[in-house]
Amino acid sequence: ANPVIDLSIGCDPAGVPNGRRPGDDVTDVALRVMMGRLLNTNVAGAGAAPLHDAVLQTSSQFDAFFPYLNCSQTGRATKRNPWFGFEPNRNWHGTAIEGGPYLDAIDVKLFADSDALGLAYEAGDIDLINGAPPTTAKKFRSLTKQAPKAGLTYLGMNVTNSLLKDARVRQALMYAVDRKRLVEEIGEGFGTVTNQPWPSTSPAFDPALEAPFYDPGKAKSLLQQAGFTASRPLQIEHRNTASNVAAVLKENFEAVGVKVELAQVEANAFIARLRARELKDLWITTHSFSDLAPLTNFQQTIPYQAQNPSYFESPDYADLRAKLDTLDPTSTAAKEQYARFNKLWVEDPFILALQPNTRVDLYSAKVRGNDEYLGAPGGVQIWGRIWKKA
Repeated sequence: ANPVIDLSIGCDPAGVPNGRRPGDDVTDVALRVMMGRLLNTNVAGAGAAPLHDAVLQTSSQFDAFFPYLNCSQTGRATKRNPWFGFEPNRNWHGTAIEGGPYLDAIDVKLFADSDALGLAYEAGDIDLINGAPPTTAKKFRSLTKQAPKAGLTYLGMNVTNSLLKDARVRQALMYAVDRKRLVEEIGEGFGTVTNQPWPSTSPAFDPALEAPFYDPGKAKSLLQQAGFTASRPLQIEHRNTASNVAAVLKENFEAVGVKVELAQVEANAFIARLRARELKDLWITTHSFSDLAPLTNFQQTIPYQAQNPSYFESPDYADLRAKLDTLDPTSTAAKEQYARFNKLWVEDPFILALQPNTRVDLYSAKVRGNDEYLGAPGGVQIWGRIWKKA
């Protein structure tokens, strides 16, 4: 028999995925994506979802232990809280081509903090940290793999704010950000320096935006041209996971003459304020879904939506979105609209790229077959190919 892989999902004790809303159809889709090639589509009758979030079931049918929502016949939950797991689909359609799935099981464990996670990995208790903290991953860099870029860690800006109305002020903040330092120091060298949301596989990708765009002198000049004077410090709201990034931004902005105060916000309260469009100055968070069609990103991803938290309502942005709605996403005409957006991104910014949202996975030396990832959505592993050396 093939060994079992013990898998950690980051440092998130709140559920998989964290913050899910069980009534959303996207939750069902996400569960099936995570199951990947192990998903058995033959276990349910015609029209029935083989893996779902149980939202259509009565409350009496929910489990009393994690992950609470009923599992499909190819998944399994145990009372060894907080463990749950997956078992192989022996009817997998790809077996004749690739020979898998090879694993007898995938056991999943959640950790409440990165220290416990790192200790468990070093003790050989887990074979994969799915989304390893950079400080842990750097110790075992040769055993890491990076999933495809899915989006950005970014700085949002409320463009209705009197201090941020002038696009030249927002441009100045863009040129004040030391992205190279964020990637190399905060991100421990994982990821690339970038000033765009798009991965290299996107039809909207612009090689010219794969650069630091760090020019404090230009930032000062733009602030002077705009006649910028601060009546008060600009506040950067952030969750505790972005404290180090916030500290770098404070240093960067104050170096060009923009006073800043940092405000750490509890995670659930932060998300609620983001969704309600209640953030007044600046904020740091992360988004995904730039690996999908650009129009999907514009329509579905919070910072780019028509009713976005930045209150950005440019006629050019509305026009290019409307044009893309009728175009083949890989066509020359669509690429002209992407170029319009990328120009707007630099000249009239409403969010600023800080770091790529690129998941770092840390494997044990025994794991094999883990060289390839699906490009979208989310850069998941191809689990049907993965095996573990005894």
